[in-house]
Amino acid sequence: MDKKGITGLLLIAAILMLWQYVNQPSAEEQAALQAQQDSIAAAQVVVEQPVEAPVEVTETPVTYDTTTSANGDSLQNVALQSKFGSLAQSATGNEEFTTVTTPLITATFSNKGGRMVSVELNEYKTYFQTPLLLFTGDSSMLDFDFKFENRALKASDLYFTHEIINPVQETDSTVIIFRAFAGNSQRYIEQRYTFFPDDYMSKYSINFVGMSEVVAENNSIMLNWHMRALNKEKGMDLQKQKTTFFFRTNDGDTDYLSEGRDDEEALELPAQWIAFKQQFFSVTLITDNKFKANSTVLTTKKINSTDYVADLSAKMDLELTNGGAPMDLYLGPNGYSMLKEYDIDLDHQIDLGWGIFGWVNRFLVIPVFNVLDGTGLSYGIIILILTIFIKLLLSPITYKTYLSSAKMKVLKPEIEEINEKFKNGDSMKKQQATMDLYKETGVNPMAGCIPMLIQMPILYAMFRFFPAALELRQKGFLWADDLSAYDSIYDLGFKIPMYGDHISGFTILMAVSMIFYTKNNSQMSMGGGMGGAQESQMKIMMWMMPIMMAVFLNSFAAGLTLYYFTANMVTMGQQFVIKKFFIDEDKIHAKLQANKKKPKKKGMFAKQLDKMNEGQVAQNRQIRRKK
Repeated sequence: MDKKGITGLLLIAAILMLWQYVNQPSAEEQAALQAQQDSIAAAQVVVEQPVEAPVEVTETPVTYDTTTSANGDSLQNVALQSKFGSLAQSATGNEEFTTVTTPLITATFSNKGGRMVSVELNEYKTYFQTPLLLFTGDSSMLDFDFKFENRALKASDLYFTHEIINPVQETDSTVIIFRAFAGNSQRYIEQRYTFFPDDYMSKYSINFVGMSEVVAENNSIMLNWHMRALNKEKGMDLQKQKTTFFFRTNDGDTDYLSEGRDDEEALELPAQWIAFKQQFFSVTLITDNKFKANSTVLTTKKINSTDYVADLSAKMDLELTNGGAPMDLYLGPNGYSMLKEYDIDLDHQIDLGWGIFGWVNRFLVIPVFNVLDGTGLSYGIIILILTIFIKLLLSPITYKTYLSSAKMKVLKPEIEEINEKFKNGDSMKKQQATMDLYKETGVNPMAGCIPMLIQMPILYAMFRFFPAALELRQKGFLWADDLSAYDSIYDLGFKIPMYGDHISGFTILMAVSMIFYTKNNSQMSMGGGMGGAQESQMKIMMWMMPIMMAVFLNSFAAGLTLYYFTANMVTMGQQFVIKKFFIDEDKIHAKLQANKKKPKKKGMFAKQLDKMNEGQVAQNRQIRRKK
């Protein structure tokens, strides 16, 4: 830097020092500024001081002075008044816990937010034989937002007093009331919980008493409930498939979020109820005020944990009526008959299948199961009896299927002659000759498929029924300790993708019985003229299907695989009886030969075949002409 540059820097420094000297504050101004900074620091110390550690007590109410503090000018009160307005006196305190117990439920509450911290179902245990908690303070947070005196507040920031009204008689309800006062004893926010001795349905209401400005400022409150669903059952995979949100909209439809994967939905219609649903238990909020559309948002997220099944959170925009929001709160098991009694479609949470599959469960399987349940028999025996009953009910269909296979079998020699005759000829002529034989003898080659299709709804209905049957939960049979979950005869110690970490005994029995069942049916089918490639395909299917089912059902409910095993065995027994006492292949052959001599009237199936053949012949002619 040259001499001129150095001189310029010195002049600038001198000017800055002179400006600072002229404009420095006087002694009086410095004292006032220091006093202001000290006041701000003191207020921050008061507002940001840590809350004392929680103290757990039982049924010990916390009381607050509802009159104006004598030290109203203190910095602490000024800060609380600024943040909470008239609710400032309810913004300080120590967190305390209160427990309410009924024959069915034990509920624990916190005075901080007046919220329900945990709920235990007294008559149930987890698969691990620990108390069954629907949720805990660590896994759940219930809160609501509201506007008050131009402030956006949360209930969780307030400390509520509480009062318990205990039942006088065994049939009376138990009521616990939480209140956060706003200036005086006539103005408060109230949360009221009512529990009944013989019902899992309780009542919950949020009321703004003597607070007309709140009612004027809020036409709704935002109820926020975040819950990590606890692991309660044997087998995490099945629990994940059954844990999600269910809700009933204003038009009467019941819907749900995707199961087993992340999902989020803003409700397009107002909702009557919203359920945090797991495999066998649920927490459901029900209101006549309706949860508002668009602003009510439900979210599910997967969790990689052995303690929790999924992460569920709901922001529920709840309408206010006359300063309050009354609700019903279901805290209990997902028993079909139990939920159906409430007549608001809560039973639709139970996955019994859609359409005809659900009808089969509701009007056939469940009524028969309930009758058998009343006998006091073990549930394994009940499944066996239920299976035999259904197979007897379907015995006419089994007979029709077997009769169709017998007809195909006696036609095998004639079909083999056709195959030999056209071995090196036109395949269309061979097909036409085969169809002519069926037409002459009056045999419908598709007749055996129709009875099988009729049985499919029952097979699928059972696939949905057993994993959802609360009655089977933790009920054992033979080596299975829980018919609602998988049974294991050997734990592998490692997990095989798509198979699991165990070997299910009933699934192995089902697969073996399926091999014999398929082999028996394939012999009848191949007796109907199958040859070459078709016979090879049938042999492959005879082994592939049982193997696939053994892999697919290894982690499913033991009750389901026990049913499928029993059904296969009963069906083979029925086929043996039909063949031994009701089917005479010689008589069937004689009747089919007699049919050849009768004049034929084409049925719908024959007409359709002729139409297809004519079209194929015309197409072949066009191909030849082009050549």
